[in-house]
Amino acid sequence: MEMVAEVNVLAEKAGLGATNAQRLIEVFPKAASMLCSKRMNGGEYYQGQPMAEVSLARALAAKVLNLAKRLTVSLPVYEVAVNHLAVADKLAGPEGEITGIYGAVRVESGLGFQNSGK
Repeated sequence: MEMVAEVNVLAEKAGLGATNAQRLIEVFPKAASMLCSKRMNGGEYYQGQPMAEVSLARALAAKVLNLAKRLTVSLPVYEVAVNHLAVADKLAGPEGEITGIYGAVRVESGLGFQNSGK
């Protein structure tokens, strides 16, 4: 819910409007969260072919944060995710992927970056 609110506020302040924010949100398939969870629980976030490289995600995230700063939009949940991407990038290296956020949250919670995987 928080992330949806942040997207809508950023879109409004950027002049894109709520209708376009809604269109953007609708682009993402509902099954995406299930796919991400499967990759996290299966250990694919640190082994195998990246679904989306964490380094590219970080570059895009930096642009979004710069835009938000210019528009004076607060994106606290997004900033937490960006910090987790940085940890994932550091721990997984160049082969890391965006679902490595899971590993970053594991580390933050006192677990190892890698789970047992399958």
